[in-house]
This record gives sequence, structure tokens and C-alpha cells, in this order.
Amino acid sequence: MWVGLSTRRKSLQNETFSVWDGQHGERLSDAVHAQLPIARHHGVPFVSILDGIGPFSSPDSVTWLTEKFYCDQCCHPTPLGHKLSALAIMQFLKVQHAHTLLGQPWRAGSQSPLYCPREPKLADSRDISLYVDSHPLHIYTTTQSEVDQRTLCKEMCVNWSVFEDVRGKPGLISNITGAQCCLVVHPDEVKRHLVVGELHVLGLKSYSNTTGVGTVAVIAAQAGAQCGSTQGETVGTSTIDFKWDQHASEISTDVIYLSKPAAADTTLLICILNVGPLPTKVKIHKLTLF
Repeated sequence: MWVGLSTRRKSLQNETFSVWDGQHGERLSDAVHAQLPIARHHGVPFVSILDGIGPFSSPDSVTWLTEKFYCDQCCHPTPLGHKLSALAIMQFLKVQHAHTLLGQPWRAGSQSPLYCPREPKLADSRDISLYVDSHPLHIYTTTQSEVDQRTLCKEMCVNWSVFEDVRGKPGLISNITGAQCCLVVHPDEVKRHLVVGELHVLGLKSYSNTTGVGTVAVIAAQAGAQCGSTQGETVGTSTIDFKWDQHASEISTDVIYLSKPAAADTTLLICILNVGPLPTKVKIHKLTLF
């Protein structure tokens, strides 16, 4: 659903602002003019709050819009404006629900295009097994303290740090080719959580100015692995391209399939290597061991 809410309007400081007054001619002053064609193109329902409370053909109506409906000279509504907008949205949902009820297949003469009978879609049994039965281990890499708890020493995670390169989207990030960070999974965690044999790498892929390729290797080391040592059996590895193939910056999950470690008492090292090329960025949000 798309809600049309904002409009230009006259003010004492700037008389050049126009407002929709219901007269003939192009309606260029509010968001509906710009947004409605886009909503129609994509088949998105459009609810115009302005059409519900306008037009504003008198000075009193413009004053009410400016002082009672909006709380500033931009587009942010007051509590009253929020209430009226919510009522309009609820009315739209009620009408849609009523039309849907009329179109139920057991009603005689039903011709509603809003209802299309279809087979029930069941959850994939593998997904249920992964998230319900397997007790996965979640390693979050969105705070520095969480990352520090998973490193044997500072030398095991050089030129990687946790920060928000995009506001509200923290992650474990490296901008330097050749930088490596190894996170530890302790033997008791391996015994409990390594059931299915998968590591899910949740990363934020970028689309502009940077490209980054990361190699993630899972190494089965001896229990009590020492600082600086990455020796052991590689039980899984994957090369991940952190450049999105679309113009969007989105979360993406890559799956690494793991073989069972030969030794029963095993420490896992999850080593992430930034392999470039420049300019490069590899960003990890979470690792999940199944």
C-alpha cells in the first residue's frame, strides 16, 4: 500500500507555495501527482489522504491544513493528522476485506478477481529441521565485544573492525586486501550445534564504488588452539562475491557445506579473508552454524 500524504501549501513567509484548491488544471502541488503513476505502474494500492481531506479552496482550509494537520512546513503530520491518516487506511482495508468476502468460492455467482483458489504452501521440511530441531549457533558480528569474545587474540583479527559504514547497519568490516579474521567455536559448541553440517554467512553486499571478494574457510583445529595458529583440517570453504548484481544494498546469505571433523574434541576456526580487489569492502553481519 502507498499512502499519499504531503503537499505544498501557502505560508506567511513564502507566498510562492501553491496548494490544491480543486480548480481545473494540472494538479502539480502535492505528492499524489508524482507518486500515483508509479503506484499504478507497479500495481500498488494507493490511498490519498489529501483527496480525503481536500481540496483546500478557502484561506481557512489552508490554515487548518498548515496548522492542524501538519506540524511543520514539510510533510510531517500532527497527532490529529496521524489519526485521520489511520482512519483512511483502516477504511481502505475494511472495503478490501468486504470485497474479498464477496468473492469466496462457496458463494453463488462469485466472480471476484481478488480471490484465486490455490494449493496450500507448506514450510520446507529442511527449513524446519534447520531452525527448530538443530539448535543452531548464532555468532553475531554487529558489536566489537561479540567479535572480541570469539577471537583467541588480537593477532587473529587484524584490519577488521565493527562499525556502521551505513547508519543503522553495523557489521564486521574490512577494507584492506589480505586482511584476515578468525573466529573460534569451542569444542562444547561444536558437539552441540554442528548437526546438519552447514555454515550460513550473512553479509551485506554493496553496489556502488566498492567491490569485495571474501574467502571463508572453516578449519577444524585441535582443542586448545593457540593464538596465531590456523593449522588443522579444512572442513569447508567458499569464495563469496560481496558486490550485488543489482543496484541495491541488501543482506544476502551464502551457505558453506561442512564435513564432519575427524576428531571428536575439535575447535573450529571460521577464518574470513578479504581477497580484494581494490577498492574493496567485505562486511559480515552474522554466522550461523547448523
